[in-house]
Amino acid sequence: MDSGALNRANGGWAVVALGTLLGAGFVWNFLRELRRLDVVGPPVLALLLGLAVAAGVVAAGALVLRSDLSRPATWRVAAWAGGGLVLAAITNGLTVLIRVAEGRPLGEPQLPLLVGGSSGALAGALLGVLNAKLADAKRSAEHSRESLRFLNSLLRHELLNGLTIVSGNAARLRADCPLDEAEMAERTAVIEDRSEEMATLVRDLRPVARTFGGDEDLGAVDLSAILHDRVESARETFPAAEVEADVPDGVTVRATEALSHVFENLLVNAIEHNEGETARVWVSVDAGPETVRVTVADDGPGIPEGEREGLFEASSEGAHGVGLYIVASLVEQFEGDVEVAESEAGGAAFTVTLPTA
Repeated sequence: MDSGALNRANGGWAVVALGTLLGAGFVWNFLRELRRLDVVGPPVLALLLGLAVAAGVVAAGALVLRSDLSRPATWRVAAWAGGGLVLAAITNGLTVLIRVAEGRPLGEPQLPLLVGGSSGALAGALLGVLNAKLADAKRSAEHSRESLRFLNSLLRHELLNGLTIVSGNAARLRADCPLDEAEMAERTAVIEDRSEEMATLVRDLRPVARTFGGDEDLGAVDLSAILHDRVESARETFPAAEVEADVPDGVTVRATEALSHVFENLLVNAIEHNEGETARVWVSVDAGPETVRVTVADDGPGIPEGEREGLFEASSEGAHGVGLYIVASLVEQFEGDVEVAESEAGGAAFTVTLPTA
């Protein structure tokens, strides 16, 4: 079975099927004994014993089906159950061979083999469930630590970025005084808007944390509205930049509201790292039946091909800091993809691919 099939199927059914087959084996042995023996009591007791163990295996499979284990983890439980059966069968088989080698009467080994194999399968299934839960708990703890590191990077990056803009506009106000009323109103509006965005970020940090922690369910998100909002915010924050957007209305994707941080970072990144007198940025959307591709391209210096491989890794070094790490981390949570290439204007072009809603 390939990895895609493993992600769709549940190994609990394999454990249930194994227990059912073992139960059928005990029924076969019971019917066989009835034909060969003159007594009924011992075969009935053997049947009840065997069915009890087989029922335990079936119950273990049902436990796996009702658990919150990942699909690959359920198949590891099935492998443990099968391994326990094989190990017990081999052990009992070797015991039988030793008795034969010693010249002792063999008798009928099918019942001991069935009981031993069933017991091994049951023990293997239970140990497999325990092993899988411990592994999931370990991954969850590691993911929680990664979430905390991510949120620290996100908060520092977004707030410091916003404070830089606020500080810059305040410095311009101080240096350029006196200003006419129109220019004063424009610059104070930028300070007010950016301050409100930072306050909103702090208030709305919980959805971002839940998204990255895997606790926020993906749902239909209005991508068009998010892009229009982020583009307008970029135009107000960087009035000297030229931001063009070709965004059709009504495009929805599977994500959370934290998606806005993806395009906030890409737009700010494209403008701030542009060395020209006027930064030019183009935002385009290509909506398909299964995926939506959003491209943020610029006419800046671009990113050399040799630097692209580690561009989305967590690092406070380099020209792009942690902004692109935040982008890649969130897009991964949305089951999407992000890649970078050279734009038609010679700069960088970041393309985010997301599943449609």
